[in-house]
Amino acid sequence: MAASATELAQYQMYIGGKWIDALSGETFESYNPFTAQPWALIPRAGASDVDRAVQAAYRAFTQQIKRVRENLCFLMRIRSVAGIFSDRYPCVRSNRVVRGIHNYITHHEDDGIHRSVPGRDCTGR
Repeated sequence: MAASATELAQYQMYIGGKWIDALSGETFESYNPFTAQPWALIPRAGASDVDRAVQAAYRAFTQQIKRVRENLCFLMRIRSVAGIFSDRYPCVRSNRVVRGIHNYITHHEDDGIHRSVPGRDCTGR
């Protein structure tokens, strides 16, 4: 016996930090492969829902990259203040990794990240 729509679990999409329905309001039944019975109503996402999800993901990505960049700049300042520039110190290898990541992030303008300019510090000054 099939479950009625009111007995089925109803799910939403998680986009931009919120649980939301499809913009169209449409849903579809998801079937349990073992019993072949419907068990849930799932939002039927359309192109506009996908666009909304991609935009939210891009915003989250750029915010995270900004935080990572700020943290790396902080580490680079600490490294320079500590004066650790010589191969005599065991932590130089990790400093090279930090420097490499910093250079990668600050030189990828296509990703919406500030491009480093010679003579400027991590803050762009």
